[in-house]
Amino acid sequence: MTSREDKRQRRDAIISDMCQSMVGQAPDKIGAPGGDSRDSMRAYFGEQSLIVSRRKQEQRARLEALVLKALNESSAPVPRLIAWRGQWLLQQDLGAQRLSEALDQAAEPEVGGILQQAVTSLVQCQRAGREKGLHQHLVSLGEKRPWFDKLLARRHGVGELLGIEAPELDEDALAHQLRLRNPHFLKWDARPGNAIATGDGDVFWIDWEHCGCRNPLDDLVWLMADEYTPDNAAAEALIMSTWLEPLSTGWDSGEAEDYFYTYAVLHSLVRLHYILRYREDGPWWDYQCCVSHDKVGVTRAQALRQLRRMQRWVGNTSHLGGLESWLAQLEQALPVN
Repeated sequence: MTSREDKRQRRDAIISDMCQSMVGQAPDKIGAPGGDSRDSMRAYFGEQSLIVSRRKQEQRARLEALVLKALNESSAPVPRLIAWRGQWLLQQDLGAQRLSEALDQAAEPEVGGILQQAVTSLVQCQRAGREKGLHQHLVSLGEKRPWFDKLLARRHGVGELLGIEAPELDEDALAHQLRLRNPHFLKWDARPGNAIATGDGDVFWIDWEHCGCRNPLDDLVWLMADEYTPDNAAAEALIMSTWLEPLSTGWDSGEAEDYFYTYAVLHSLVRLHYILRYREDGPWWDYQCCVSHDKVGVTRAQALRQLRRMQRWVGNTSHLGGLESWLAQLEQALPVN
C-alpha cells in the first residue's frame, strides 16, 4: 500500500467515525469532489449524500455553524447545516458544479445572467445576516492599517516576479478610501469557487468560515475581480447598474464607483500575485485541472484576463492611474510557456 493510499484510508476512517457519531450512521462510501487535498469530502448514504468538512480551527467551524444556522432560518441561498462538532461540519450536498465551472462552460451571452444570479444570492445572504443580527456577533475585517499595507504591497510582489518595478502610489489616500465604514455582514471570500451553481439556475454560497463584517461592496469586488470570472464588459455594466447603489450603503454614486474599481484593481493584483507565485519558474498549469479542483487559476489565459481587466478598470479610479502603463508592461513580460 502506498503512503497516499494509507493516508486516504485513515482519512476515510475518521470521516466514517465522525458521521456515525454525528448522525448515527456511517457512510457507504466517501468521495473527494475537489481532490484528496481538499478540506471537504462527499459522504454517500445510499442514494443520498452529505458534504463533510473539517476546518483547520474549531473557532472557524463554530463561526460557520453559527452563520449557517442563522442563514438557514432565513432561507438564504446556503447549504443546510446538518450537524456540527469540534472542527467538523456536515452540510447539505447542493451538487458538484461550482460557479467557476458554470461560468467557464457558459456561452458569452449567458455570462451576464449567471453573474446576476450570483450577486442576487450574495445580497440575499447579506440581508438575511443583517436581519438576524450577525453583525453584532462577528468581527470587522480589514480594519487595521497592516491589512491595507499588505494589500497595497502585492503590486511589488507582482513586479518582482515579472521583473518590472511597481510604481509608487499615494498609499495614505488609498487606505483612507478603502477604510472600514458602516460595517455590514458579508461573506468576504465571495469568489466563484465558493459557490455552487445548480441545474435550475440558482446559486448557493458555501464555505462561510471566513465571513465577517465590512463594506457590502467588498463581496462584489471578490466576485468580479476573480481570475475565474470572465472579462465581459457588458455583463459587468449590467451588474454595476443594478447593484452599485444597493450595496454602497449611502455613498454617492461617484464615490461608490471609485471605491469598487480601486479595490477591484488591488484585489486583482492579489489574485495575479497568487497565480505568478504558484507558477514560480515552472510551466503554466492545466486549466481543466485548476477549475475542476478549485485551484488558483495558474494559467496564462487567466493571468492575461487579470491584467487586461485591470487596464480597463484603472481609468475609473482616482488614485491608480499611475498603474496603467505598468500593467501594459506586465502583459508584455508575461511568460508564454
